[in-house]
Amino acid sequence: MPSPIKITPTTYEQDGISYARITEVIHSTWPTPELQDWRASVGKARANRDLRHAGHIGTLVDAAITHLLAGTTLPKNLNSVEVRQSLRGFKEWLALNPIKPIAFHLQFLDADRYVGGTPDCLTLNEGFDWKTSSRFAFSQVLQIDQYWRLAEQQGYTFQQYRLVRFDKILGIWEELILEPDGLRWKDQWLTREFLGETFTTLLRLYRARQYVEGHARSLPLLSETTAL
Repeated sequence: MPSPIKITPTTYEQDGISYARITEVIHSTWPTPELQDWRASVGKARANRDLRHAGHIGTLVDAAITHLLAGTTLPKNLNSVEVRQSLRGFKEWLALNPIKPIAFHLQFLDADRYVGGTPDCLTLNEGFDWKTSSRFAFSQVLQIDQYWRLAEQQGYTFQQYRLVRFDKILGIWEELILEPDGLRWKDQWLTREFLGETFTTLLRLYRARQYVEGHARSLPLLSETTAL
């Protein structure tokens, strides 16, 4: 029987093998010039502080959504206006989209590519990822495409995967729906084949960087199988 999965900020580890987190692969390799411009404009200290705060709000909102969907008691640390506004958006979305979750935060590992991910919520025919970012990002689209592929490896048969954003300022919601043949992004249709090939390119770059930097545990084999 496999040992429990150990989670680090950048990897999942099981039985002595390290699996790169899909989000880490994307964030480490996908160019974000707008983020770099923002860092330069506000300064490193403030940028890091704001990013930590945004991450904290996202974690609180995700936990609260899980409790609401599971019918369990909400955490008590939800006094933040940003959290309350995000949950307002979620409740409006849920009223229009009643769902029956079958799992939350399942950790999926791909033993062929040495990557892993944790979808926020699964139903019998859909996957969901909740966001509180100020806008959707292409990196998030790559993320849910890969989560869908991980779920398929585990026997899930989805009809679609939804990326749902809850605005922590305005209290509104919006969603992107990834279908079996792709998704419309900024007036352009992106196929799942294209999304998969894009992630494969990023994974190759990530592996090459790991190899150069000497992270042997993150790079079991530098091969076609590892990257693909």
